[in-house]
Amino acid sequence: RLTIDTSSGGSNLIEIISFTSQGNVGIGTDDPASGTNLHILDQTDRCRVVLQSGGNESSQLWLQNPTRTWKIHNYYDQNALTFTDDSDERLRITSTGQIGIGTATVRNNRTVQITGDSGSNLLITGNAPFVCLNADPDDSSDNDRAFFGLSAGSNNFANGTAAGDTILRSTSSGKLHFAIGTAIKMHLTSAGDLNIGTVGR
Repeated sequence: RLTIDTSSGGSNLIEIISFTSQGNVGIGTDDPASGTNLHILDQTDRCRVVLQSGGNESSQLWLQNPTRTWKIHNYYDQNALTFTDDSDERLRITSTGQIGIGTATVRNNRTVQITGDSGSNLLITGNAPFVCLNADPDDSSDNDRAFFGLSAGSNNFANGTAAGDTILRSTSSGKLHFAIGTAIKMHLTSAGDLNIGTVGR
C-alpha cells in the first residue's frame, strides 16, 4: 500500500491519500470500499467534489463504457445542465429550471417539454397512475385539483369508479370544457349538466 501523508509539524503524520495494491484510491480513508476505484471520505463534515473550468468553458463529467459515453455538461455560455449520449443531447435543465427531454430548445413557458420519435413519448405506470393539475402548489384540498388517471380499485379519483376505469376529473367548482382550437364546443358543469354548442350554462 502506498500512502501520502502530511504533518502540521513534529513526527505525527496524517494519512490523506491511500493507494491499495488493487489500484484503488482512498482520500480521507485508508480502506476504500470494495469495488470502488476512488473513495473519498470526510470524517467531520460534508463531502464535496468540485469540477471547475477556467475561462469561458464548460465543466464536464464523462461516464464511459466500451460502447457508449454519457456526458454531463455545465455550459458556461447557456448556463444549462445537459445530459448527452455520445453526441446526442437527451436531457437539458435550463438556468430557469425548465426541463427539455429529447430537445435542446424548451419553447414558450413550458416547464417540461418532451420531444421524441413517432409513437409513445410519455408513459406513466404504477398503481393507479395519474396526472394531477393544481394551480396552487401549496394547496392541500382535493377539490381544487384536476386529474387524468387510470383507476386501480374502487373509488380512485372519484366516488363510484372501479379498477380499469379511465377518469377525467375537473375541480369541484369548475367546468370541464372540450374545445377545438380556441372555441369551446362542449362543457360539463359542476352540477352535472352537459352543454353542447353553448357555454352559457
